[in-house]
Amino acid sequence: MLDIGCGMGAFLKEARGGGARVAGIEIDPRAAEACATAGLSVTSGSIFETTLPEGPWDLVTFWDVLDQLEDPPEALRLAARGLAPGGLLLARGRNALLHAPAKKAARRLARWAPALPDPAVVHRWGLRPAGWLAMLRRIGLAEACLHPGLPARLYLLPSVLVTATRSPGAAAGRARVSAR
Repeated sequence: MLDIGCGMGAFLKEARGGGARVAGIEIDPRAAEACATAGLSVTSGSIFETTLPEGPWDLVTFWDVLDQLEDPPEALRLAARGLAPGGLLLARGRNALLHAPAKKAARRLARWAPALPDPAVVHRWGLRPAGWLAMLRRIGLAEACLHPGLPARLYLLPSVLVTATRSPGAAAGRARVSAR
């Protein structure tokens, strides 16, 4: 399992405890050092500037990272190169279908009540569920879907969880994609 944006390595530790071969990429040098101290194989730096750890990987994850990167589709393309045929890519991030309107409402409320905290979480990119799926389609991963399987226009959960697989025998970037 490869975790992109692994932070302090909590997910890597759990997966390793379950018997998985794990590695990570982390941009924060202090967090990467904490991972190394815990005996985890973590590359320090940005996915755009480092080499992916030696794969292929059965699972590549982005937990609340992708919508904060400067080029999410390119990050997905780079990560997909490390996927084994049949491997799974999993990404979780904010649902702009909910968070963007909440952010606008918080800005309006701040005019009358400036001491109220801003409850909206919007990262660098405000991606709606359909946008998450579109990114996976563009890089050619198969069986792209939202979880828990709701249609994109009805997906009213605060976070979006998407998965896709690399088709066996297909190069990443060329596989057919279907949304469920």
